[in-house]
Amino acid sequence: MAFVEQMAIEVSAVTVPDRPIQSEPFPRFTFAEVVERYGTDKPDLRFAMELVDLAPSLRDSDGRPASGFRVFDEALASGGRVKAIVVPGMADVSRSRIDELTELARRFGAKGLAHVSIEADGSMRSPIAKFLREEGTAAIASAAGARGGDLVLIVADEAGTVNEVLGRLRTELGGRLGLADDDVLAYCWVHRFPMYTWDTERGRWDATHNPFSGVVPDDEPLLRTASGDPARPSPEDPAGTARALQYDLVLNGWELGGGSIRIHRRDLLERSFALQGHTLEGMREKFGALLDAFEYGPPPHGGIAIGIDRWTALFARQTNIREVMAFPKTQSGSDLMLKAPSAPDPSQLQAMIESPSPHPDQPETSFSERYRNVPYGPEAEAKAAEAAQRRRLPVPPKLIAFGAIAIVLVIGALAAMQFIKPGSSALSSTGTRPSVAPASTDPGKQVLAKFWAVVRNPVLSYHLAASGSWTGPDGTGSFTSSMDVAGDDYSGTISAKGSGVKSAKVIRVDPFTWTKIGAKPWLPVLTNDPAQRSLPFLYLDNQAALAYVGPAERDGQQVHLLRSTDAYQPYVSGLLNLPTFEFAKDLVKLEVYVTDDGAPVAAEFVCEAGGKQANGKPVFRGTAERLFTKVGAEYTIVAPGS
Repeated sequence: MAFVEQMAIEVSAVTVPDRPIQSEPFPRFTFAEVVERYGTDKPDLRFAMELVDLAPSLRDSDGRPASGFRVFDEALASGGRVKAIVVPGMADVSRSRIDELTELARRFGAKGLAHVSIEADGSMRSPIAKFLREEGTAAIASAAGARGGDLVLIVADEAGTVNEVLGRLRTELGGRLGLADDDVLAYCWVHRFPMYTWDTERGRWDATHNPFSGVVPDDEPLLRTASGDPARPSPEDPAGTARALQYDLVLNGWELGGGSIRIHRRDLLERSFALQGHTLEGMREKFGALLDAFEYGPPPHGGIAIGIDRWTALFARQTNIREVMAFPKTQSGSDLMLKAPSAPDPSQLQAMIESPSPHPDQPETSFSERYRNVPYGPEAEAKAAEAAQRRRLPVPPKLIAFGAIAIVLVIGALAAMQFIKPGSSALSSTGTRPSVAPASTDPGKQVLAKFWAVVRNPVLSYHLAASGSWTGPDGTGSFTSSMDVAGDDYSGTISAKGSGVKSAKVIRVDPFTWTKIGAKPWLPVLTNDPAQRSLPFLYLDNQAALAYVGPAERDGQQVHLLRSTDAYQPYVSGLLNLPTFEFAKDLVKLEVYVTDDGAPVAAEFVCEAGGKQANGKPVFRGTAERLFTKVGAEYTIVAPGS
């Protein structure tokens, strides 16, 4: 870290000599400390506005919650947190601005947002003052360190939600108010990340960084389960408190680079793999070459990878790395300079039709799940011991085999990203089984599980009707579309109005997508892009992209509402029928309405991006609505001319 830090200082001095470095040596934070103080693991240190714990001011002398405000007291009683940020100069903010901030907090995951305004004369006003005990607002203001003219924003919830919401509000308001000095370079280090995170849906531990990261030496005894059996993990396992030898270099709120010291002992790597769901025999089957090599004394090793494009963007005062790339591609993957991809030669198409590529139709699986295939037990241990007696020094063919396994891992990861289309939970005539929804006693998790089980069914069909509009610096536009979807294939029409957009007919029969504009001939494109498969269904490719909100009503029907999380990374151009879409910053929200059985009914998408105008409106705004009907109906999609 010291070597990299010195390199960063010298590169900065040579590249941008007129921009001062805020602190030398760079501040160092543990993961726990930086999240507690800034709500994120990549803090912008150019301005203060740290998160403040209000709990001491909300408890009585015996330590019991006693604020008088039920929301605060219930959060503290259940082990949650009540924290705040102090926003300078916003005490006189209007009610509409408060409503906007409250809605923003909800988008970030909060249930609500409380506030206390401190006037210039020291008086205070707050809609929650009537619920607080005497001098309650004064106690909150004092604990937060607020002064005249300040606005205190408060969130009460479980610890992770409180830190994330306030951290994102801090970043948003710091940008709006211009609190950060654009000339300053505020570097810092963040280290001691959690070794593992608990996967609630799959009931196991996953590596936070990568499966090979080393563990802090003092935490090595924690690499175990509470039950003593690696096959029976639980959220209470000591492994959940272990810290990794992982470190990130952060600059002005951007993660500039990251790395770790890797495990170099076979016994420790096997223990870590076991916690991630691997069996001993499975480890030796899949990672035998690496484990064998570790028996011959590899030295401690590690490293770091710096994002040169990010660094360049920050030096150039850009907020989008595309601005510093020589030949950036569009969001759809097109290369505008080379005009690629181009239409394939007919002979190439014929060759692909005769020898089709493998169809990636497996549901998404994690790194560890793909290798958890052999149960623990005496028999497995005996086979492993017998195999160990026959081991020899690794030879080139074994190394080649290990390389092949790595290639398979990459291909498998790409295939897992594809999103199988939605449908009912019934089986088709092909007998293909839909994904099995994991059991849960939480009603919200049950609805989510049913929803993902439905949308990952690879054989069912539905009809999609969509509409949307957008307004931006280049004008306005709108569109409507109607599509029949059958598994990975679909066909339909898109009627569009506006600058740079055209109406078209679209047919996809995997692995080709055909487009017809006006009287022009059908244009085929060969693609295995997961975005093409998930196009009709909002480009969802990650179960973490949606969270359960609660029961709702849609067009007189009782349904359930799911809302997007930070993990949702949509292809905005496709959702709004735009040819290209570039912006430095975006706020996107997706809401999906589903039945008790998890079948989608409707979805609404909103995108606000590109900064703010003087009137407070976004430079770009787009909305889209999609209605799903005839779920389970049978459609036959055929290629043009078939």
